[in-house]
Amino acid sequence: MRRHSQYLIGYVFLTLLVFGCTDSVVGQINGYYKSLESAFEEPDSVKELILANQNIDVLPDSIGQFKNVYNLVLIGNPLTSLPKSICELTELRQLWLENTQLDSLPSWLGCFPYLHTLNISNLSLVNIPSFIQALPNLRDLDLRNNTISKIPDFIFTLPNLRGIWLGGNPIPIEEINKLKEKCPKLYINLDE
Repeated sequence: MRRHSQYLIGYVFLTLLVFGCTDSVVGQINGYYKSLESAFEEPDSVKELILANQNIDVLPDSIGQFKNVYNLVLIGNPLTSLPKSICELTELRQLWLENTQLDSLPSWLGCFPYLHTLNISNLSLVNIPSFIQALPNLRDLDLRNNTISKIPDFIFTLPNLRGIWLGGNPIPIEEINKLKEKCPKLYINLDE
């Protein structure tokens, strides 16, 4: 019976999306929000905040009130900085910053103890940010299409890292070979 209920909930959610129900209706079902405005109406029920390609250039400090958010997608927004209040998202598991205007990332982004997926591709990063070593549960790290040329030693010590995406970076083959040698079970993707 439980499996049937899960399928039914999934079907209802998909139907609501297909027939264009409002964000707040969908949000009430499973915590999925696609706009800040509707998310601020019920901050405690927000689980996923999908703000991709919404021309957001400043993320409000009040973003920290979404205490239950586990997935934050900011892809394609012209953000040049992040408010420190983002660290108040203590349940965050996935952070997607791809294709924003962030050309550097603050060291305090290592504040997410449960973060397992980090996408910081297409940011013009020159180095792999050192805050990554403070993310003990990081499993998937997407660094594609930056200007990274060296893999720092702390990458070899991340206990749960299982996949790294490095395509589109000018990383010498010696660095890639060193990564393969030190982390033989690590999935390494060099595609752009």
